[in-house]
Amino acid sequence: MYDWAWTKNRAWESQADNMRMRGDNSEGYSVGVVVTLPLFDGLLRENALNTAKARLERAGQGEGLVRQQIAKDVNQAVLMLTAAETGVEASRKGLEQAEEESRVVKERFESGRGIQLEILDAQVALTRARFNAVNALADHHSALAMWLRATGRVR
Repeated sequence: MYDWAWTKNRAWESQADNMRMRGDNSEGYSVGVVVTLPLFDGLLRENALNTAKARLERAGQGEGLVRQQIAKDVNQAVLMLTAAETGVEASRKGLEQAEEESRVVKERFESGRGIQLEILDAQVALTRARFNAVNALADHHSALAMWLRATGRVR
C-alpha cells in the first residue's frame, strides 16, 4: 500500500517566506509506504488446505460409489433382459404347443372321438398360453427399458 500528498500553506505565505529563511517549510511532498508480511496466520492456510484435501477425497469416494452403482444397474439390467428373452422364447413354445393341442382336440371332437370338456380345457390352456406370451413380452420390454436407462441411452 502506498500514499502521497502535496501540501501548500497559502494563508501563511508571508509567514512561510519568513520561515523559509529560517529553514521551516510548510510546502512539500509526503510519501508513505506500508508493507504487510504475515508471519503467522493462526493456521488458517493449513486448515483450508486440509479441508480442500478432505473434500477432494470425499468427491473421489463419491465418484467410486456412483461408478459401482452404475455397474450394478447395468449388470442387473443385462440379467433381467436375458431372463426376459428366455421367458419370451419359452412362452412362444408354450403357445405353439397349446395351439397344436387345441387343433388336435378339435379334430378329435369333430371326428366323434372327443368330448366337449376337452375342447373347453384346450381353449383354457390356449388362453393361458396367450396370456403368458403377452406377460413375457411385457417383461421383455420392461427389461429392455431398464437396460436402456442403465446404459444411458434413455433418461
